[in-house]
Amino acid sequence: MGLDDEDFAYTLSPNESLQLPEVVMSYSAMGLGKLSRGLHDLIRDNLLKRD
Repeated sequence: MGLDDEDFAYTLSPNESLQLPEVVMSYSAMGLGKLSRGLHDLIRDNLLKRD
């Protein structure tokens, strides 16, 4: 996922910035339950703050 630098153009004014949302994609050949658990593991292990 990302912006196609050949077909995408967005002109910014001086001192203007462009903020885009992050994307998380996942796949599992083991069904929706395995997909859901994998995403939960990813979030728990990499994004949540630990005490």
